[in-house]
Amino acid sequence: MLCRCTAAIVLSFAATGPRAQESVSLLDRATERAVAYESAVSSLTCDETVKRWRYKSNGEASAPSDLVFAVSLRTDRDGESSGRESSRAPSALRGYPPVTMWLRLFHPEMRAWMLIHDEDPVEPTDGSGHRFSFRGAFPRDRGEDIREWQGMAWVNPRTGDLERIEALPSSQAPILAMQVDRRAVLGVGIDLFGFRFSVGPKARGRRASITFGPKEGLWLPDTAREELFDAVDKHGGERPLRATVVSLGPCHPGR
Repeated sequence: MLCRCTAAIVLSFAATGPRAQESVSLLDRATERAVAYESAVSSLTCDETVKRWRYKSNGEASAPSDLVFAVSLRTDRDGESSGRESSRAPSALRGYPPVTMWLRLFHPEMRAWMLIHDEDPVEPTDGSGHRFSFRGAFPRDRGEDIREWQGMAWVNPRTGDLERIEALPSSQAPILAMQVDRRAVLGVGIDLFGFRFSVGPKARGRRASITFGPKEGLWLPDTAREELFDAVDKHGGERPLRATVVSLGPCHPGR
């Protein structure tokens, strides 16, 4: 396991003037909401549905498989859910942060390890949320900590609630490029019964898209789409391997 000894990143805001003050205030509101949610959701248990698709070499997706769990939203000191009560999580969820962990994106304990930048010096007029880009300081390890990820977060400009997140592991692009080069050198093409496939080093990438919606008077994760793909080349070509959609259903007081 990699040593998590990276020094904390100090946030700085280069913008000045009234608009800059508004953006800082919005980030502070998002932080306040993250702290409030941490205590509010600790007494909730929600139904979680997991749908999985696998893709064939021709791009055709298999029929989805459904799994249903009861998930306690109590968190440990690293912000991870305390677990699924009905059975173990499927392997398809490994390598991605728990869906509820994204509620801590702007939490003070996370902000110390995040570089956050205001991407909307002028407030959007199309009704979309205010954008903040983020990049975690942790090196890629298991991928299950949001501090190993980077992306874009859309925040409600009036309340500070999270509306949507698009994310991928930090430094994934150069890692995939290196893996593609390695596969080109070491990979071997095989013909078997009229089918051709290659054997060699893998170049697999991940990404996640999370939406949030109102539940029990709070804005909680609604759906998360987690994708695994094979990097075909260094120019952005890819082949889908697996897609997993996690939906957080009705919530009720925890047992």
